Amino acid sequence: MKILCDHQTGYLPWLGLFYRVSLCDIYVSLDTVKYQKRDFESRNRIKTPNGYKWLNVPTIKGESKLLKDIKINNSLNWKDEHLKIIHHSYGKCEYFDYYYDNLKKILSKNHKFLMKLNEELFLFFLKELNINIEFYRTSDYDISGTKNEYLINICKFFNADLYVFGQLGKDYADKDLWNKNKIKYYLFTYNHPIYPQRFKEFIPNLSIIDLLFNVGAEQAKDIITINNPTKKDLIKKYKS
Repeated sequence: MKILCDHQTGYLPWLGLFYRVSLCDIYVSLDTVKYQKRDFESRNRIKTPNGYKWLNVPTIKGESKLLKDIKINNSLNWKDEHLKIIHHSYGKCEYFDYYYDNLKKILSKNHKFLMKLNEELFLFFLKELNINIEFYRTSDYDISGTKNEYLINICKFFNADLYVFGQLGKDYADKDLWNKNKIKYYLFTYNHPIYPQRFKEFIPNLSIIDLLFNVGAEQAKDIITINNPTKKDLIKKYKS
C-alpha cells in the first residue's frame, strides 16, 4: 500500500504536519496553489517568556499569486530578527546550539523564493526526525483538476492507494468521488502531545522548533506520535 499526503509547505511547520507526513510514503508540496498572506506559508508561532509570538517572513507583492512565485523581501532585516527572538526564547535549552546553528545556516543563504526556503527547512526537519518519504512538488508536473478531483489526480499520478487528508478533511472530502475512483482516504485528526517547555503553562500548536529545542530529535519523533495512530495502524486498517 502506497500512502500519500500533500500540503502547502509552510514556514517552520507545526508538529501535526510532521505527524501526518510520518504516516505516508509520498509527500507532495503544493506550490501551485494561491498564496494566502498571513497564513502558515509565511509565518508560524514559537514560545517566548511572554507567551507565543509569530515569526513572519516578509514577501514581495508580484503579478503571480502562486506559492512557487512568491518572493521574500530580503531588503528587510527579518532573518536577524527571527534569530534574535529564537536565541532569546530557546538559548538555555539543551539542544539549542545544534538547531540554532543549522537554522542560521539555512537562513543565511538568502533564498529568493519563499517556497525554496520553506522546503529546505522542511527537509532538514524530516531528516532530523528520521521521517523517510519521497518528496515532490506539484510545479514539476502537469496535474489537472480542482478541489477533490485535483487531489485524486495527484494520487493517480503517483500511484497512491491511500490519501491522508489534513485537519479540515472532514469538511472537504467528497466521499462519493473518492469511492468512485477507488482510492481510499484517511481523515486525519491530531491529538496534540504535551511535552517539556520553558516558561509557565504549556502552549500547543507551535512550530516544530519548539519541540526540537526542548527535547531533541530522538525524543521528538516519539512525542509527535503519542496517542495517535501509526503508519502500521493505517496499513492494517485500509489494506483489507
